[in-house]
Amino acid sequence: MSLAESTIPGERALQQKEWLKHNSEPFTQVQSYMKDTVLCRANWIRANSSKDILELLTEYPHLTSPGMIAQDFQVLHGEAAPKLFETWIPEYAEKVLYLAKQDNKLPSLSVEDMTLDAKGELALTLLPTMTWHSIEESRTAFIHQMPVGTNMVEYLLQSKPFLSVLALGEPQQCASQAFVILAVQALPQEHTASGS
Repeated sequence: MSLAESTIPGERALQQKEWLKHNSEPFTQVQSYMKDTVLCRANWIRANSSKDILELLTEYPHLTSPGMIAQDFQVLHGEAAPKLFETWIPEYAEKVLYLAKQDNKLPSLSVEDMTLDAKGELALTLLPTMTWHSIEESRTAFIHQMPVGTNMVEYLLQSKPFLSVLALGEPQQCASQAFVILAVQALPQEHTASGS
């Protein structure tokens, strides 16, 4: 898929990009400049696909600011943007939990007593176990479940260099907080409980 060329002049886009590298306030200005430069940024990322995430964040540090990736997605793929936040369908969670139980990969928890959200989160953490790794390696490869009160500084220092999710809370309940772990940063995620 090719992207359109930016509608702002190259020199103006460069000025905004440099401003974004050195400023984080006012946040409305950050949002505006990020929106203005979305096509330049997307084209740069595609042209430099061999760059690692740290190089990308050095070039565009506000990608980790709240709402910026969602804003980029909205601008670039407006018609598909609502699908980005669609919820995990309960039937899928039930099927994953059923398969995990059949393969003896379900932790010793009383799944019947869980809320729909907790079942959905458990099912998401079990998806990687459907591979040939050990159950524990698979479960912790992408989503890490830790108790509330986890020392975030210590956790981040020990985190892997690749993208992961940290869910804080008890396994039998819906996570009380969730973070995307990226480049030794914890990016808080909004909790959107669908009810039980």
